[in-house]
Amino acid sequence: AVITILPVIVCVMAVTSPQEHLLTSLGLGGGTGAVLGVLMSQAARGFGKGLEQRLWIEWNGPPTTRWLRPSDTTHSEPQKKQWYKAIDKLTGLDISKPEETAAYSKETDRIIEDAIRQLRYTLRDRKQSRMVELHNEEYGFSRNLAGLRWVLVGTSALGTLVCAIAFLFNSHPVAGLVVDGGFLIVSIAAVPCFPWYVRQCADRYAESLLSMAVTSAKPK
Repeated sequence: AVITILPVIVCVMAVTSPQEHLLTSLGLGGGTGAVLGVLMSQAARGFGKGLEQRLWIEWNGPPTTRWLRPSDTTHSEPQKKQWYKAIDKLTGLDISKPEETAAYSKETDRIIEDAIRQLRYTLRDRKQSRMVELHNEEYGFSRNLAGLRWVLVGTSALGTLVCAIAFLFNSHPVAGLVVDGGFLIVSIAAVPCFPWYVRQCADRYAESLLSMAVTSAKPK
């Protein structure tokens, strides 16, 4: 949310600074940022979840579900059996039983999703699960930022346009014009990269979660 509204804050401060005292300009920029930040922080998760659902359809499911399907060949069978055993021990749900022939079914996905949901709650707040939490936060950040990617392009374009108009009317928001123009170029260039970035973060979180399940299921 902060990254998305930053071009607007820069624009407000750049346009008002020639006419207002520095502290007043900072106050106007900060006040605008606070109001927009609250609104955008509420919207960020909604945009992110919407993108997530579309990406999961494109990926044929989230990494945890996809990797644990008996029909999936992303990982070796010994690795998958190790995951099945650990998840069974920690949650009581045996993923390996449905569809032993590796045929895909919706029931298999439902069991896997239930098992992963229980697994997250089982491992939550454990001291040794800190890496899982960090990767989960990283995924959430990347997903929400990617969901707001067109909003970021829009705020950058708006900030650049307002600064350009102010410049034409003999104001001097040069710094704002340069910063928001840079934001606009970078945000447009990054749009195609965002889905790839989200997938990398999703895979990293899935690896951490399943690895922690194996570690936690080992006898102490």
